[in-house]
Amino acid sequence: MASVGQAFNILAGRQHQAPQWMREHGLEWLFRLFQEPRRLWRRYLVYGAQFPIYLALDALQAKGLVTSEEPQQRIREKQPPPPVFSKALK
Repeated sequence: MASVGQAFNILAGRQHQAPQWMREHGLEWLFRLFQEPRRLWRRYLVYGAQFPIYLALDALQAKGLVTSEEPQQRIREKQPPPPVFSKALK
């Protein structure tokens, strides 16, 4: 997947791109967070915090220290809500 949202702002000259060393080390997100903290803090600090947790769980499962069902399996086991218009379509 390729995102181009930030690219438009950089090409238009509205925002600066992260320095080369930050891009090479995968820290462009940190540069963007400092540029727009009000808009991006929740995306990176709250929602992004789930990623390291999943990485840690995966590492523990690979070592055999934790055995639990995958989150996707739990999601698949839940029954979807009944269709609202099922009678109208028949």
